[in-house]
Amino acid sequence: MTIKSIIKEGTGNVSGSLKGKNIVFLGASTDQASPYREARAMGIHSIGIDANAAAYAMPLADETHVVSIRDHEAIEASLGKRKIDGFYSQASDTARLSEYHLTRRYGCKKTVSIESVNASSDKAFFAETLREIGLPTPRQVIGSDLITLELGTSNWSLPFVVKPNDSSGSKGVVILTSRDELKTAVDNAISYSPTNTVLAEELIMGMHYSIDTFVRDYEPEFMTVSQKTLTEAPLMVPLHYVMPAKVSKNIENRMKDCIIAICRALKIKAGPITCDVVVDQKEDIYFIEMGARAGGNGISLLMEQAYGVTFVKAGVALAVGETIPVKANKNRHAGLLTFVSSQAGLFMGIKNLRELEKDRLIDRYEVFYKPKNPVKKFNNGADKLGYVIVSDETEEGLKKRLADVHEFLKVTLLIDSVERDLDLL
Repeated sequence: MTIKSIIKEGTGNVSGSLKGKNIVFLGASTDQASPYREARAMGIHSIGIDANAAAYAMPLADETHVVSIRDHEAIEASLGKRKIDGFYSQASDTARLSEYHLTRRYGCKKTVSIESVNASSDKAFFAETLREIGLPTPRQVIGSDLITLELGTSNWSLPFVVKPNDSSGSKGVVILTSRDELKTAVDNAISYSPTNTVLAEELIMGMHYSIDTFVRDYEPEFMTVSQKTLTEAPLMVPLHYVMPAKVSKNIENRMKDCIIAICRALKIKAGPITCDVVVDQKEDIYFIEMGARAGGNGISLLMEQAYGVTFVKAGVALAVGETIPVKANKNRHAGLLTFVSSQAGLFMGIKNLRELEKDRLIDRYEVFYKPKNPVKKFNNGADKLGYVIVSDETEEGLKKRLADVHEFLKVTLLIDSVERDLDLL
């Protein structure tokens, strides 16, 4: 396992000592490692919960329990009657309902609303909320069988999107270009849905963005917009991010107004929020999905590199009832490239990574696999191998750095006993 991570200790103002506080992290995937590190840097006792004892972030916890993050009763049984100051989960909505129950059971200062839980874990519920507050949404049909989806979309033109209604990480999401593929798409989406529920959704053509914000009193204390590069159809998985996105001040202000309206509707008073957004050619803003949590795919680390914000640290502190302001102390252009594999095989490493690090062309990176570990062909966010973050003072400088990194870095796999260097997607 190769890890290069910069942890800034002592940043931000914390009201009171954090030593002696206990935080429970619900989940321990690769995307959830950074809050574990932040808790350790702040002296908070961390308890990792995951059904997989070998989950990536489990070794970063002071204490671990092998329990499903969906089973709040089993989690409570494993924790007992001890004092717990907060619960935290990022990059996944799987644990949102458990967080709702457990924060109340243990009397935590920071709780989550059931409305925010439903919006994070139920895409159709979120869309209905948007319609109620007057924001545009794509057409949708929800169902648990092929006939419902066929009838509901019978007058739709292709392409449109088929996805699980209650899954994250772009699992089971496809762009449908032929009705002959609908059954396969529905079956695949159902396999990723805890409730066997599928959503057919109108495909909004436009630019894809991520809005990541930290709110206090229902309004953004800090907000940034990043432009996303997705995989080619039929998949729709985020690959790369550039921050800040090149959007007009008018669009950015409208996005902020939307965030405020969403927070008030979902009773999100404080904390991190991530939203997937598409802006079409008419500059209409479509909020596609949201999570009342910090985003995954290294987006929080990208924010730190671009703005110097204490985003994850502030989220961890808030979970245990403390306050760290989230304010930018620098302004750089930053980009994140995701390491993925276009084929299955044995992972051997990222070629030229050390050389680029030595030449200071990259700021930080993380690789999630050891040499000779088996890896999958990239189909969803869980299949990523790692990422690299690059920054520059200018937009043009960042473009040049990203182009160089994209050209020189190769994913090396052992396929049929032969090492092969694959270009980054």
